[in-house]
Amino acid sequence: MLQAPLLLVRARQSESTVTAGGPGEAQRDWQPYTRSGVRTESVPGGHITMLLEPHVRALAALVARTLA
Repeated sequence: MLQAPLLLVRARQSESTVTAGGPGEAQRDWQPYTRSGVRTESVPGGHITMLLEPHVRALAALVARTLA
């Protein structure tokens, strides 16, 4: 069990190969793995394209803010 809060990053664009429930459902799914909360944020792009330019910049900024 983690002793730190989790950041769940969701892609704003849905892709047919990814089945996505609502943010609340995802938070409930991850909550058993941490003693702290689960925060959900969304970033531009799809499940794969959020890791590519230009969307990866928003993801990197989110991660940097979270770790600061």
